[in-house]
Amino acid sequence: MYRPVVPALGVGLLVLLILVLSACGGEADSRKIPETSSLTEARRIPAGNYVSDEFRPAMSLRLGEGWRTGPAPDFSYGVFMEKYNSLTLSRFSESSRPSYLEFLVVPKVYEVVSPYEAEAQAAPEDMVSWLQKNPGLEAGKPESVTVGGAKGKQFDVVATRMPQEYSSGGYHSVNTYDERHCCNTYDEPCLPLFQISPGYGEQSTYELCKGYKVRFIVLDDVDGKRVTISVLAPPAEFEETWLKARKVLDTVEWRGR
Repeated sequence: MYRPVVPALGVGLLVLLILVLSACGGEADSRKIPETSSLTEARRIPAGNYVSDEFRPAMSLRLGEGWRTGPAPDFSYGVFMEKYNSLTLSRFSESSRPSYLEFLVVPKVYEVVSPYEAEAQAAPEDMVSWLQKNPGLEAGKPESVTVGGAKGKQFDVVATRMPQEYSSGGYHSVNTYDERHCCNTYDEPCLPLFQISPGYGEQSTYELCKGYKVRFIVLDDVDGKRVTISVLAPPAEFEETWLKARKVLDTVEWRGR
């Protein structure tokens, strides 16, 4: 019986075609992170593969169940989920405050100059040292880490000294602006750290509230940019939040690398 012989070159081409099609399929399976339709809407994000739409440096990641966009249901203003230099993901539970995973390219930082005022200045060359030496923070020892192949430093931080009368007057990425206090509807003081979007009609400010713990990961060179990753949660929920965030970070791929 006649059996067609496939040349070795043909087998190689077939394998190459399968690999290419598999890669294309993976790309097709990735989606943009859904936007919120209003400042007060929190949307669940279905588990799956996603690519950043606006945030640069561009990246892909995989999200498990439970991640959302937008604010907590009882917040009066929302967080901006994705901009060119910030991407915010959140988790909520009925019994606790929200927790966050954020990717930031910080253009400016804040120096507190009085109990009611903070001045913005250009972000330092060494963000790790700036955070470690910030008089309002208690910071742990930095440890070496990698995210998506990019090297950086990881350390934990809590706010210990805050300007009691400070009010940012704008939206920010950690919590919701409240007329009585800058941080949130829990009426607690906070420490301004980063100005995320200077020059916009509504400036986005990253502020750390009392009663929260944050784990910073600072990557000094991702496609020529420094990326600061923040995992923030109430202390009682921090380890669980970190485990969920770590699973996401383990899937990050920087698209320009």
